[in-house]
Amino acid sequence: KFGYMVGRWVYITDAVFDCADDIKDGSFNPLKHRYITENYDEYCEMMWNLTVGEALNNYKRLKIFRFDDILSNVLYDGMYAVTKKAFSGGENK
Repeated sequence: KFGYMVGRWVYITDAVFDCADDIKDGSFNPLKHRYITENYDEYCEMMWNLTVGEALNNYKRLKIFRFDDILSNVLYDGMYAVTKKAFSGGENK
């Protein structure tokens, strides 16, 4: 489940950052129908937070023997930094 949640986070992140371009190009994006709504940012942030929370909950249940410092850095710092960038005028604006 940990791997699934990390993969889901990557998928959501790609969809958020590419949504405007995908609409222009006519490409598939699962967030297209939400992009024009008033609460698009809140919806995306909620999905990110729920997904990262589930990834962290599952990560804590694993017995990590190697690379714990790297995985922790990605989960606690990297994912947060990308989310913060998105909502502070990042690439999806």
